[in-house]
Amino acid sequence: MNATGPQTIIEAVRYFSDLQVCFRYMVDLKWPDGKIVCPKCGGDKIGNVASRCLLQCKDKECRKQFSAKLGTIFEDCWIAFTKIKK
Repeated sequence: MNATGPQTIIEAVRYFSDLQVCFRYMVDLKWPDGKIVCPKCGGDKIGNVASRCLLQCKDKECRKQFSAKLGTIFEDCWIAFTKIKK
């Protein structure tokens, strides 16, 4: 695999079978500048719910949890990224 990421289906399946790697890749791809904003309130104080691979707004009035899949073609996908096995 080169620096740009997986180049074949086999490389992609192996690379993305680690849930944390997949989550980090999706976050970096969706927010390349690192400025994650809450889809509900627009707040920029975002935390990580590592045990569930979710993001959460830290605004006391909002506290919305959301996925990096939100707003992508994967949003309504019923197959979890964890279903891919090595």
